[in-house]
Amino acid sequence: MELRDWAERILDGDALDAHKLWFPPEGLTDRAPGPPQASRPPARPPGLALDGGGTADGDAPGAAALHDPAVRVRLLHAFANHELLALELMALVLLRFPDAPRAFRMGTARVMRDEQRHLAMYRGRIQALGGQLGDHALSDFFWRALHDVPSLPAFVARMGLVLEQANIDWCRHWGPRFAAAGDPASAALIAQVHADEVGHVAHALRFHRAWKPPETTDWQAFVDQTAPPMGAGRARGPVFDRAARAAAGLDPDFIARVEHLGQSKGRPPVVWLFDPTVEESLADGRPHWTPRAPARALAADLAALPGALAAAGDAVVVPAPPAPDWLAHRSEAGLPPVEHLSRAAVDRIPRVAALAPWGWSPRTRQALAGLAPVQPPPGPVALHRKDAQCALMPALLDACRGTLPPDWLLAPEDLPRVVHSAAAARARAEALWAAGDVAVLTAPLGAAGRSLRRWGPGDAPGPVTGWIDRVLAQQGALTVGPWLERLADLSFHGDLRPAGGLRWVGRSRFLADGRGVFRGIQLGRAAAAGPPALRRFLAGGGQAPRWLDQLGRRLLTALLPHLPGHHGPLGVDALVCRRGGALRLWPLVELNPRWTMGRVGLALAPLLHSGVHATWLLLPARGPGRPAPGAPLPAPERGPSGRLRDGLVWTTDPRCAHQTASVLVVAPTAPALAARLAALGAGPESP
Repeated sequence: MELRDWAERILDGDALDAHKLWFPPEGLTDRAPGPPQASRPPARPPGLALDGGGTADGDAPGAAALHDPAVRVRLLHAFANHELLALELMALVLLRFPDAPRAFRMGTARVMRDEQRHLAMYRGRIQALGGQLGDHALSDFFWRALHDVPSLPAFVARMGLVLEQANIDWCRHWGPRFAAAGDPASAALIAQVHADEVGHVAHALRFHRAWKPPETTDWQAFVDQTAPPMGAGRARGPVFDRAARAAAGLDPDFIARVEHLGQSKGRPPVVWLFDPTVEESLADGRPHWTPRAPARALAADLAALPGALAAAGDAVVVPAPPAPDWLAHRSEAGLPPVEHLSRAAVDRIPRVAALAPWGWSPRTRQALAGLAPVQPPPGPVALHRKDAQCALMPALLDACRGTLPPDWLLAPEDLPRVVHSAAAARARAEALWAAGDVAVLTAPLGAAGRSLRRWGPGDAPGPVTGWIDRVLAQQGALTVGPWLERLADLSFHGDLRPAGGLRWVGRSRFLADGRGVFRGIQLGRAAAAGPPALRRFLAGGGQAPRWLDQLGRRLLTALLPHLPGHHGPLGVDALVCRRGGALRLWPLVELNPRWTMGRVGLALAPLLHSGVHATWLLLPARGPGRPAPGAPLPAPERGPSGRLRDGLVWTTDPRCAHQTASVLVVAPTAPALAARLAALGAGPESP
């Protein structure tokens, strides 16, 4: 019998035994494959019609429920439907692509013969348990997902390397559960299906490799040929059978990537993009503005960082696929499984739930152009400008006065002032010098540390005045204030809802160098460290230990009327400093209507075991304690609850970093944390 005729009989026949399960006794030939045929729905016997809804996963019963034969029948019924759908889909592919290589077509026929056997065995078990095939509704999800695949490479990727690879895991999951429920016959059937699926995956892999570009890896070709709802994230089940995948011929890199892939199985992902140049891009204003080389290196090194903020199944834009062992390392630490995609791969996502750049700027709008399901928030530039933020200080001071004593606040005369000319900047600096201070001048927009200059009375004026002229020419203003003795850098965080209102997220304490450049976040008990006077201040003098949280809520709430058009993340940086011999709080050093490192720290905090001391750091890529390229990443120690107790978690892969690495350092005691930081070349107080 011709292969084409057999495929038509399976697809168009409406009898189970006479059509779907029939195989020609004289065998098959493929001498007349015929012209390509259009996709069409399968004919079905009475009672086996597809219901036009549902998904592949459905509601899986618990292990205890399997002791009920009716529950086992329902599951076996779903398994039988999957076999019948696979059989019909393969028949359709033989008819749609008659010019496929004969080896592929005849190999597919052998796989179809296995599907017929599986279907017959499932039907037999259903009947032995008192049911009938057709007792339950049959989902058409697989048909809807695969009947119109655009090409043969897409079919082998989505059928063989997604569905059949995943079924390896599902068989490994359900077989032991049926056996434990006292149904060894069904368990043996599922074991046979598992063994056959290994061969089916091997068949798909053979042609996946034959049809991909020779310079493309198996994994990249797989990603290129898959798309929701049959995306790569469906290629695994609730357990992960590495040995069976290796037996099918999948290489270790491919297997590891499937194991740790964070792609959503159905929910449209949120797309995250790290860009540390938001304020600089806003200052320039051009969509195609190019940052300087150090900023570009920082963006590439930390591209995967938003994965700590994302939810499972989200997508993070990265310049290159991360190493599988780093994906395993972050998974072992408890970070959510996310998908790491190139910008080109993100373009192939059919539907995006939302966009989450580090912040909105002309550069990020250009980078994400064409992806937004809705227009992103307008993000007025004024929200980011430090001169505009100075105008908010009276409202914030009013908010603070209800939370802490007035003498805990920085005096108004010590706050930065806005100037619009070089003469005004110099006059303000000279007034500060006369009071014994060093002046600090800050551009309205720019990266922390690079957007400010210290100016003392003995400093040569040329470099500073030249910088003042450039900033005023581009941005029209400066702020000038005294350089303050930093004791603790704090940040308060919330989310502004699109419909209005604030969701309080929390506060963090961060580390900065002498220029105010971010270096890390203190977590766990380390967040309360410091000299006794500072600890007393942070604890409210022993009278109001929760005053910082109350203050943060008040500050963010007071800002709401001043943030038109913004929704999403909102952060306020504050500073505890020494002024006039006493500790004072400056409640608004900087307003950040975007994601921040402080939010990353808050996202990492739930990973920690209670009572530990921890610091999350940005480190130079080269230095002591960094793993060499190709070296393994040791797993951190986890407590009985699964949370981190000791060790290092590299939140970006240090082995491929050019400039900057990021790491969460965890220790059970303060001295142990200090020792770990020293081993990385970072001091306990300021890295």
